[in-house]
Amino acid sequence: GTFDKIMNNIEILSKKNIILVIRINIDYENSKYIVQLLNYIYNKNINRNKNIVIQIAPVDPSDFYYSDSYNKEILNNYYEIYRQAFTLGFNVGEWHRGCSLQSKYTMAVDPEGYIYKCPSHAGKKDKNIGDVYNGFNDRYYQYLESHLNDRCKVCKYLGMCNGGCLSVNEILGNDYCYESIIKIISEAYITSKYQFDKKQTKRIKELID
Repeated sequence: GTFDKIMNNIEILSKKNIILVIRINIDYENSKYIVQLLNYIYNKNINRNKNIVIQIAPVDPSDFYYSDSYNKEILNNYYEIYRQAFTLGFNVGEWHRGCSLQSKYTMAVDPEGYIYKCPSHAGKKDKNIGDVYNGFNDRYYQYLESHLNDRCKVCKYLGMCNGGCLSVNEILGNDYCYESIIKIISEAYITSKYQFDKKQTKRIKELID
């Protein structure tokens, strides 16, 4: 029953001219239905003020959910998804594989008031960075330090990745690289946004590679 409640809240906010980001997480179970979801949102006519931003992202593996959202079969659905989102006139945000652990202003708060740098850490008391009553502890500042390895420091995709997600790296291994993911999603985004033909798409792929 949460879907109807969420959509109702989105409709309310859209009428108040508030910029609202709709984050759509894609995994192996729902990837074939995202276009249908975009059509549903469009038909609700909630984007009349152009204040809705669609943010599409693969679901990350975590301690509580192992997803194969990073495989090529799932990622190839982004072409159709982005194409439909732009065709319907949505503002579509780019996907960057950053990490909230190293983002100064990104954090999550649990029901008890403990603060975490990563949503995946919420509820794990040993990973909290403080609480809403007493402020940050030393762990907050430790997370902000650079964790880039030498390979990442010289990578041309560093600005789009920043070394990737540290929580995901803990699961997939510290040597995990997001280059292939960035290439597929970026190509899908650029070619869909500007409605490039096959020849132009081939050139974009060459530039990205």
